Amino acid sequence: MAFEQTRPGEESNPKAAEKQPRETAKVGVGASKKSPTGDTKSISPAFLAVTALLAITTLFLFIAKNNLAAKNKELQGQLDAAISSKAVVERQLSETSAIKDQLQVTVDSMKKDAEAFAAMIEQEKRQKEEAVAQLQQYMQKLTSTKKALESERQQAISMKDKFKKDLDAITVQLQEVKTAKESLENKLKQTLASKGIKLEKIVVRPETGEMVSEGQILVVNREFDFVVINLGENDGLKVGSRLEVYTGDEKIGIVEVEKIYGNMSAATILPETQKDKVKEGCSVRPV
Repeated sequence: MAFEQTRPGEESNPKAAEKQPRETAKVGVGASKKSPTGDTKSISPAFLAVTALLAITTLFLFIAKNNLAAKNKELQGQLDAAISSKAVVERQLSETSAIKDQLQVTVDSMKKDAEAFAAMIEQEKRQKEEAVAQLQQYMQKLTSTKKALESERQQAISMKDKFKKDLDAITVQLQEVKTAKESLENKLKQTLASKGIKLEKIVVRPETGEMVSEGQILVVNREFDFVVINLGENDGLKVGSRLEVYTGDEKIGIVEVEKIYGNMSAATILPETQKDKVKEGCSVRPV
């Protein structure tokens, strides 16, 4: 390199070599200051436009960044709320499903009990028919005995006549019971077919705080003034138990249990009851 060579008789001095370019540079700077075309106040319009464009672009980018951050925050809040709502809905759906399953089990159990009750009524009907047949045979036997002893025992004839009348009355009563049972069986079948059976409710006696079952009237027989209710021995009822009858919140009378099964019973409508208001679906509560 030629600029690194020293003249003959001059010592190689690095500091001097370093100083020389600096002086040259100073001269160049001075020269530029003195240039007739280089005024520091006259800046190119294109440069100013580019600078302004860069500043505006930076400002827009900054605003867009802030808007994007705010939008992301808002969307995140909405997402969190949606996740929370989904969890609540899923929990409510699970609870509703559990209640539905429990109610279905209870309804199935009530249906089985009602079917069993209907079967019992049918069995009693057959037993009553057999009893009527036996009574008829017995009446024939008594008639035969009456003819054999008619000439010898006038007093026996009188007693037999009275006994015959009693048997006729019993036969009529048995026929009435048979008719009532048939009517009850038909009403019960219609009730089950219409699926109008409601589940038992639990009420609290104000005076004792005791939890008791609230039942419902399933069948009303106005000819013989009795009802069938969906409460029985399993609910703590006994023969002779009395229950108040309500239509809505209005008390309309009292019924007394005279025949009882596991989950159902037949009760007589007492005279003080407003019988015309007693209907299927009325609620009953233990007195």
